[in-house]
Amino acid sequence: MTISSQNVTIGTVATLIYQAAQNPVRLHVHNNDNTDTIALGGNNVTNANGLSLLKNDSIELIINPTESLFGISTKANHPMSFIAQVP
Repeated sequence: MTISSQNVTIGTVATLIYQAAQNPVRLHVHNNDNTDTIALGGNNVTNANGLSLLKNDSIELIINPTESLFGISTKANHPMSFIAQVP
């Protein structure tokens, strides 16, 4: 099993956060910002249709092979991070 982590900055266009390769990945995503929400979803995510992740909140997701997670914010340089656990 491999564990990796990364800080990511997203903005006002859908930004790739993580793309799974050959195995399912357990992904723990954290909104590092203390004022604004981010939206999570596929490559067509918007602030209106994405899953809202509130300020300083986290969520755990399973990303299956060939799937990708994208994020978007209402502001530029929005900080977030993740930890990925790959079998």
